[in-house]
Amino acid sequence: MATSPLPGCESLWQETLSMADFDAEALAHERDRNARPAYGLTLVASYPLPEGILAGIERLRQVCRQALGDGVTLYDDDHLHLTVYSLLRSRPVPLSDAELEATWSRWLPRLGELGARVPPFEVPLCGLSVARNGAVLVCGAATDRLARLQRQVSHLPGVAARRDIPPHVTIGQVRRPCGSADAFARAMAALRRQVAAPVGTLRVDELVMLYYRSRLLDGVVRSAVIGVGGVGRRGRGAREQGSRGAGEQRGAGR
Repeated sequence: MATSPLPGCESLWQETLSMADFDAEALAHERDRNARPAYGLTLVASYPLPEGILAGIERLRQVCRQALGDGVTLYDDDHLHLTVYSLLRSRPVPLSDAELEATWSRWLPRLGELGARVPPFEVPLCGLSVARNGAVLVCGAATDRLARLQRQVSHLPGVAARRDIPPHVTIGQVRRPCGSADAFARAMAALRRQVAAPVGTLRVDELVMLYYRSRLLDGVVRSAVIGVGGVGRRGRGAREQGSRGAGEQRGAGR
């Protein structure tokens, strides 16, 4: 595990530390955006995250609570995920049944074929970062195998354009400004000391395609497991998890 900041983590920190405090309007915008319905399809790695990774994230959540108190919202384990590729970006209205079936049947077999050709790989998770918009992130290493898989997925017909975003797990959101430049500096200094804190290495032996109704994944409507290297923890190839009603919460099936 790396003991120095990952490049993506350090870049985010430099942007945040250039401010005197968080912008209240920017934080309100993020809160409103997270609260609104948002329907989309995404491809994530080894979801839900394994217990060892969650334990490492919990240590960083404790640091966030100490530094920011109730000024930060920290997400439950069910919400935490590492995105491999945003297939269909969030939209305010759901896909029709016909649209979802057509999209699902078009992409799932192709993703299953891609997954079968990719050997299992690892993504080291290391360090805490806070973005300018108040998002609290655990950083991931942009490994060659992950980047290669993302390029292959980007060539599938109809998927959203690829975004150049470092791998990460969003673990929370700052709720309000710190109140002064001094308070901001103290809180960010405490969090920045975790810039190279080890979290764990995520071994990716399966992918999961999710159709969600919330950007925070507290409402997964449908999911399918895709084995990496032909075999995942829960079966071979691409396998439908089954559909959930639009009003059913993600945690109900855990």
